[in-house]
Amino acid sequence: MTNTTPLFTSTKDGWTVADEAQGPFGGVHGGAVSALLIGEVEMGAATRGLGEIVTSTIYLVRPAPRAGVTTRVESIREGGRIALIENSLIASDKIHTKASICFQKPLAIKGLPGVPSQAVHDPDALPVWGFMGQHHSPGFLDVVDARADPGDPAKTKWMRFTRPLHAAPTPVADVVAMSDFATLFSALDDGAPEGAAGWPNADLSVHLLRAPIGPWLGMAQERFWRDNGRGYTETALYDAHGRLGRACQSVVILPLPEGQTRNIKP
Repeated sequence: MTNTTPLFTSTKDGWTVADEAQGPFGGVHGGAVSALLIGEVEMGAATRGLGEIVTSTIYLVRPAPRAGVTTRVESIREGGRIALIENSLIASDKIHTKASICFQKPLAIKGLPGVPSQAVHDPDALPVWGFMGQHHSPGFLDVVDARADPGDPAKTKWMRFTRPLHAAPTPVADVVAMSDFATLFSALDDGAPEGAAGWPNADLSVHLLRAPIGPWLGMAQERFWRDNGRGYTETALYDAHGRLGRACQSVVILPLPEGQTRNIKP
């Protein structure tokens, strides 16, 4: 990593958010704010014996500012093999983002596949994916290393962070944060719909088979967008050891302004 200072720092007054957590339209990037909420719970759960995160759903209620940000963690259920924790990002007495995180304690089951013991992908050997100029700096894309095989029919994108998000490792928060890029990637790969001015996601759900291994996340995304202004982006998730899980985003498709006939930006 080129910068070891975390993007998010907890203080007695809330959270300090680095410039690189910004999205393209100001405020905190959807992937970054998701990582803030997931990471706080992930770090706290490590000492509480809750098991591993199996699902997380983030609701992007309204744009999140970088200043004056606090969080509120609530335990919905703990006990047995399942635990459910919620975390809300609050600014100006309003909830801006809400995360629901489900933990599951592992239990050995005979006859089913185990965790892969060897890597089957080598993202380090792939060429750098040259999309990095298509954003405003500083921003969340400034803290990722992106790779892609131009001959891959699935158009899988591999990413890892070049700067830690939190003061302690948060591998699931990293996965959730990178998964948020999938809709952007679909627009870069398949082109922007002619009648759409934008396509923000209203939520982000991630389901994981196991804990991530290593820093790399592979994403093979497919979009399903319709002329009623609704859509979703579905993404197969991988790490270097194989299939890791899936992610899905509900997409809010925005119409072009009156008089504009084509969107020329991805």
